[in-house]
Amino acid sequence: MNENKTKNYKNKKNKILFSLLTVIFIILFLSVIFKCKNSPENSNSFQNGHHYYIEERQKTQNNALTENPGNEVSGKKSDDFNQNEDEQKSFLEQSEQRENENELSEIEKQKELTPKDEFEKNNREKEIENIEKKRLEEEKKIEAEKKRLEEEKRLEEEKKLAVAEEKRLTEEKRLAEEKRLEEEKSLKEERKKEEEKKRLEQERLEIEKKKAEEKKREKEEKRKQEENKKLEEKKKLEAEKKRLEEEKRLAEENQKSIEMMNSLLEESENAQDSELKKQKLEKAAEIANQMLENQNESDAAHYVLSKNASQNKKYDDAISELEKAINLNRENPLYYYDKGKILYLKRRYEDAQWNFEKACELNENFYQSKYNLGLTFEKLNQNGEAKKAFSQAIEIKNDYEKAFLELARINAKENCFSEAEKNYQKALEINPDNPKIFDELGSLYFQNGDIEKSEEYFKKAIESRPKGEESTLSKYNLSTVLLDSGDFVQAQKYAWQAYDEKGFVKNENNQANIIYNYALILEKNGKTEDAKEKYQEVLKINPNAQKAKINLSAILMKENQVDLDYVLEMLLSAYKTDSDGFEVNNNLGTCYLLKKDYKNAVIYYEKAAKKSSDNEILKNLANAYLENGDLDKSCEIYEKLILQDSQDWNSFVNIGKIYLQQGRIEESLKALLTVRNNAPDFRKQEVDSLIELLTGVSE
Repeated sequence: MNENKTKNYKNKKNKILFSLLTVIFIILFLSVIFKCKNSPENSNSFQNGHHYYIEERQKTQNNALTENPGNEVSGKKSDDFNQNEDEQKSFLEQSEQRENENELSEIEKQKELTPKDEFEKNNREKEIENIEKKRLEEEKKIEAEKKRLEEEKRLEEEKKLAVAEEKRLTEEKRLAEEKRLEEEKSLKEERKKEEEKKRLEQERLEIEKKKAEEKKREKEEKRKQEENKKLEEKKKLEAEKKRLEEEKRLAEENQKSIEMMNSLLEESENAQDSELKKQKLEKAAEIANQMLENQNESDAAHYVLSKNASQNKKYDDAISELEKAINLNRENPLYYYDKGKILYLKRRYEDAQWNFEKACELNENFYQSKYNLGLTFEKLNQNGEAKKAFSQAIEIKNDYEKAFLELARINAKENCFSEAEKNYQKALEINPDNPKIFDELGSLYFQNGDIEKSEEYFKKAIESRPKGEESTLSKYNLSTVLLDSGDFVQAQKYAWQAYDEKGFVKNENNQANIIYNYALILEKNGKTEDAKEKYQEVLKINPNAQKAKINLSAILMKENQVDLDYVLEMLLSAYKTDSDGFEVNNNLGTCYLLKKDYKNAVIYYEKAAKKSSDNEILKNLANAYLENGDLDKSCEIYEKLILQDSQDWNSFVNIGKIYLQQGRIEESLKALLTVRNNAPDFRKQEVDSLIELLTGVSE
């Protein structure tokens, strides 16, 4: 209640203050009007000012109502008005006094006005009256508005009091309601807790029931699953059994096919007859093709097909089939081994090397692959690696004859005679009846100059072989050894046998070599006609056999009637092939000498002399110089020959003739007398005639 009284008091004070402010504003406004009334043009401004005043006053009132609804002023502003109330009263009194003074001043001025001014004055008074009327009307309006506002404020206050009372009652009701609700809430919570407890208990029971049911259901499902599983397993076992039986049947069929293929393959490899070998392999290939047509993909089938293709020299097809076999089974070293062999035949040695190494990687004891790897290294000129591979093959298989043979051959190429002999002997220990070892040992001993052992092993080779190509070649080799040893009779015997069996030899070049060797031995034995016939036979087989041409030309040049142009043609043909050869140059020198082309004779004899210091060559060269008129060079060679051989009567005679031509009579006579005294029958007629000539000249 005290608060309400305080509010009412403040509202009354605010009303009084508002009224005072309104009056002050009106007075100030009128003062402005009076100041401007002397100016006619200010009438409009006055009217505007009047309207402005009215509008401003209304705005002020509205603002006052807006800012202070129900004439309620904030506590701070109310305090300000109370503090300045006396100052405001004083200000109002002073304002009224100034207004009165201004009015008196105006009256005094009016007394002094002219008629014209009087007229204007009357007009102004009328205007003032009108203004005053308007002011009074405005004041009435303001008073009415004030009353209205006060009434509205009172009603607003009453309304606020009613609202406040209503709020209080509402608050009391709210509090009572809250209390009631709180009590209800408490009861509800208790009931809820009880219900929750019951619900939880019920849920627990339901959960236990569900668990029991679930457990029972799971047990039942498990039992059914086990039964189903047993049935499924039974079905699977039956299906697997059927599948396995089918696979077994197919595997047995495949195995039978594979066994048949392998059997045929083995029979083919072991067959001596080439036609039978081919038939067996083709039959195995038919089985392989049938397997593949029946969708029975098998690496063994592809392997058999590769073997068949390889036999028919279709090496690309063979490689293709082996690659298919490898794709199906990458762990079988045999496939890489066979692929390596085919690549070796195709001279793809680096690829062959990789496949042999892969086969050895898959099977460390694969000595055949080690052996073929060694052969491949030989082709790649890697003898060190080749020897290593052959040695590894021997470590795996210590009686591997072929590896010992290859080692011995490399040793022989490297001129390691003792190592080669040792490895040949080891191979011979493994296979004492191998004629190939006898042949190679014969050649080894021959190269090392042991003619006796060479002859021994070649004879063993001949004895251990039946008639055939290899036997013929062994006889040929033995004849060359005997020829080199100087046993021309035995050499001719085996050379004739080789010549007689040359039909066994398939290679024409080998046949030509056998005939040439026989001709050479016949020539050595003085059977020049037979030798000439055989040389011509060689040239029919091989027109480019240069040695035969050289030897035949030498025989022909010894005959009385010879076609020197034919001989020269043969020798020049041989010279194109071997321009530095001793024999061809020596024979060309002889041919040109017979043709009396001494200049060319000298050229070719000089080339021959560079290749050999044999006295016969020097004699031929000295004779060519002599015939060509080069006495000094000829004399020089003969003097050299006489120093080497004091019984070279031919050189004594020729140098005597040279001395005679040079005018060296005494030296010429001395040389010729040496011949007569020591060899009276040597070129007797020529020597006697020369001595007689020289004696006559001397006298």
